[in-house]
Amino acid sequence: MGEIARLTKNKEDAKEFKDTSEKYMKTWEKYTFEKNGTHAKLAYQLGDSWGSLYNAYADYLLDLNLFPGHLGELQDKWYQKKIEKYGLPLDSRHMYTKSDWEMFIAAISPKETRNLLIDKLAIWINETSTGSSSLIRGTDIDRPFTDLYDTIGTGGFPGPTFINRPVVGGHFALLALDRAQKERKGKGTFASQAQGQTAFILGGSGD
Repeated sequence: MGEIARLTKNKEDAKEFKDTSEKYMKTWEKYTFEKNGTHAKLAYQLGDSWGSLYNAYADYLLDLNLFPGHLGELQDKWYQKKIEKYGLPLDSRHMYTKSDWEMFIAAISPKETRNLLIDKLAIWINETSTGSSSLIRGTDIDRPFTDLYDTIGTGGFPGPTFINRPVVGGHFALLALDRAQKERKGKGTFASQAQGQTAFILGGSGD
């Protein structure tokens, strides 16, 4: 809202919305991050829980600069510890993930984590049988790959309903951010480390 107010030249509203947003972000950080400063919790009251901050992608894409870079660095280190054979689990409750949200995280992560997440997704696509379903009327047919799958075991997914969904547009998150940053000629933010090789190649990151 603050950015919309700024663009429409409502300066007083822009300042009020911006100040409120920054205040809320400080409160959110206080309650969300574990006291030892290692990671974001899934639930404020559960210190041993953790979650993935994929929604921070919008902040980088729109260049709002609300999400502090030091929190991105903390989360990046945490993700490195939690990545499984086929990707990064959504949170501490289970081992499945969403491929679109993984790419949101990859887009705002430094090069090492970004490439690792892309490589893990490529491994899942190339090495698992999830691409052909025996769950659809007992047949074995080809289908678009799902956005929801297990990061361990056989890399399967919960059922036949998570296929051909429009959310997979999130797979292009790296390309969208790269284009937005180039149009802004770079801001030197934490997300700028995601620039460079952003082509989404299913065979791997190609570095």
